[in-house]
Amino acid sequence: MKNDGTPYLIQSVSIEMAIVDLTNPEAWDWVKKMIQNNLIKEAGAWGWMHDFGEYNPLDAKYFDGVDPFINHNDYPAQWAKVVKEAIEESGVDHADQIIPFMRSASSVSPKDTRLFWMGD
Repeated sequence: MKNDGTPYLIQSVSIEMAIVDLTNPEAWDWVKKMIQNNLIKEAGAWGWMHDFGEYNPLDAKYFDGVDPFINHNDYPAQWAKVVKEAIEESGVDHADQIIPFMRSASSVSPKDTRLFWMGD
């Protein structure tokens, strides 16, 4: 969020997006449910590009009060962990075969990510 409490919208080329505040437990659960219900169960996805974990603004306000500079570097690890949890808790028989791939990462992301795309 912005410091005034409004959603922080980010422009990336032709895409406008918002970054989910994963320091908020309700937001964490919402992301997991979106992945489970929309990607895995409804769409039947066995893989997807789980990207844009690097766009955390350095002047954002986070639910848990974390310094935005700290969260900027930690977010890719959180982003990988939330998708791993979503897959593991999805209840589908083939969860161990679902392979999302990520481009943004940190030094601790490999424990939570099955595949990396190194970028363009």
